[in-house]
Amino acid sequence: MNRDKLNAIVLLLITMVLSISLFPTLTGVGHDKQVFIYGAMTIWKGQIPYKTFFDHKPPLIFLMLALAWPFKAWGYYLLGVLTKWIASLFIYKAAKYHKLSNPWLYPVIFLICLLPPFILMSGLLTREYAACFLAILFSVILMNPGKKYLLSGVLCALVFHMQQEEMILAFPFVMYYLFAKALDGSKANAALVFKRILLMAAGFLLVTAPLIIWIAINGGLTDYWEQSYLFNFFVYESRRPALYKITGTLSILFHTRFMFLVFPLLALHTYYLIKRKNVSLHLACFFTLLISLCVKVFAGRIIDYIAVYHYLLTFSAVVAISAMLIAKESEQYFPKRYLKPLIFVFTAVLFFGMWKNSFSSIRKLKYSATYFQIEELTQQLQDVRNKDGQLFVMGHTPFLGLNNNLNTLSPAKWVYTTQYSQHLENFDKDGNVIKEIMASLDKNKTTYVLDFYLKNPVDRKAFQEQWEDYLKKNYTEQYRKHDYILFKRNTNATP
Repeated sequence: MNRDKLNAIVLLLITMVLSISLFPTLTGVGHDKQVFIYGAMTIWKGQIPYKTFFDHKPPLIFLMLALAWPFKAWGYYLLGVLTKWIASLFIYKAAKYHKLSNPWLYPVIFLICLLPPFILMSGLLTREYAACFLAILFSVILMNPGKKYLLSGVLCALVFHMQQEEMILAFPFVMYYLFAKALDGSKANAALVFKRILLMAAGFLLVTAPLIIWIAINGGLTDYWEQSYLFNFFVYESRRPALYKITGTLSILFHTRFMFLVFPLLALHTYYLIKRKNVSLHLACFFTLLISLCVKVFAGRIIDYIAVYHYLLTFSAVVAISAMLIAKESEQYFPKRYLKPLIFVFTAVLFFGMWKNSFSSIRKLKYSATYFQIEELTQQLQDVRNKDGQLFVMGHTPFLGLNNNLNTLSPAKWVYTTQYSQHLENFDKDGNVIKEIMASLDKNKTTYVLDFYLKNPVDRKAFQEQWEDYLKKNYTEQYRKHDYILFKRNTNATP
């Protein structure tokens, strides 16, 4: 067995071990995770996201998880491991292309930064997969100056349709790539750059066109535009002062240890920018790191709270590529006998810093109160298993896991309940959302309603009053427990 095959197997084993928080018997409930699994289920049942249920994420996550949906937790685990392994192999090949010592260390750095349980949480996140696509894109660019533009366009589309704003991180490397020297070593002229742009655009369309056609054929194009673009870019943001966003970002960078990576790497790239005449790659990496920070601050969603640590997942791809370029440059100034142990020490310290509390994090994620509540309710509601439209969860997104466990679609499209207030304020001027929910429950004669609005009341009095009045007339309270009330439909309920 040659060294490359052996390293590939070792990287696969490392990926599987570091993906411990995604292992079926250890993974937690999650929030967004349940929405994405629900989206995969709707596809398998012949329906479509956006039209069937409200969500603001791009469509690729639903389609990817649909590939694994028949195999449930094991399918999601294997899909995640395979994606990360492929990304790590590309980083390994890029390190070999640049003739770095111990090229397998750089994909390990990527995995160490991507998979800490307290950052990744329960996994199946859009930024988790976007980080993998970015890592592959950066590696392709580093290995193929002057070629592979169609493939790069495909990868850009995969990033965009997985997590839109993370596409900005690719911009500096793409600019470097477009203006790279031609294959014969000559400078890129306007005609060549234009040809490259066309190739990348064609690659982008190879992914985008089928997605749009699929959504349009299923009648979800208007909903897709409203939810994934209008809502995503103009509504879904935290209305906090700029200073709060900056301090929140710095706090999260500190607690996730990324601060101790990003700022030293920025300093080293700055040093080599000053020292070297050929600055193109260092400039691209410097601006990628800088843009990564700016996106986290000015995207407006960062708060000083553990639930958004996963916003930093795409740093893993940037850090791995940055470390690779710094090591490549440093080999010109330091003997390899000193540099090799230094890289090992860096990787070991990085692992200890980001993974020292991993097992306690996994336990907290797995054995949360929400996990036990969902397990308990799943057993109690077995009579609606495989019966679409017979269970509606109002007011708490993780409990969409009940619909997933019971293989039953919600009767109403409004399942991403953490965003009701934001959507109602901007897109529900006529107050039709609550009417749609009640009409859907009546149409399906929905058996159970799990109501969390004692915990998460909608910030609209008319909405809340109509909902409470509807429940009193058509449903009987079964019991109250924890933060929810379980209602069962009256036999004499009338629309």
